[in-house]
Amino acid sequence: MRAISVFLLLFFVQVYCIFAQVQSITDIVYSPVVTRDSILFIYTNQAKSVKIVLETEGWKPVSMSYDDRIKIWYYVYEKELKRGKYRYKLLVDNVFINDPLNNLREPDGIGSFFSVFELKNDIELFKKNPKHLGGNIYEFKYKNIDAQKVLISGSFNNWNPYELEMSRETGGVWRIKVYLPKGSHYYYFIVDDQITPDPLNPKTIRDKHGNIVNVLELN
Repeated sequence: MRAISVFLLLFFVQVYCIFAQVQSITDIVYSPVVTRDSILFIYTNQAKSVKIVLETEGWKPVSMSYDDRIKIWYYVYEKELKRGKYRYKLLVDNVFINDPLNNLREPDGIGSFFSVFELKNDIELFKKNPKHLGGNIYEFKYKNIDAQKVLISGSFNNWNPYELEMSRETGGVWRIKVYLPKGSHYYYFIVDDQITPDPLNPKTIRDKHGNIVNVLELN
């Protein structure tokens, strides 16, 4: 199975810390949890088998994973998805049910209901940096939930380490839009004062100081 992101691991830890002080985990969580690039579904009741049946996947049941440390079932949806309303159900021990952590429902036409979630923005997956937004504007993305400050520095701003600070969003996602003309560009991120190569750009060189620098060719 795909590894859980740092964001989700921290989310589970936070839930675990709170769970120790409440009687039921259902008092403190809801489902699904939507971020800019993923959707986290959670089921907290006891069961032998839990699957999620999503409209987006052609209603094909997909097994949810179980975290024994905090006793929850979870599934992470990590695909690009346009904004809009989507329906789903849970299949718990071979019985279809609505998501008990989601109060949004619609009739399914056969006497029961679908659980519903609505995306107000597209879910976009960044598999490489940067994303071309049009003209000479490009957007860089970096994900690190532990970072306190992230900047980008490169040949396009004379390697100024203070000028281009990235904006933090939910789930430890950092973004910035940069004007880049055609040609060759070199850059890296500065994460909490540490030079950090862009993990979404595999093309790199080493500068004269031994730092790993990302290379970007725009034609």
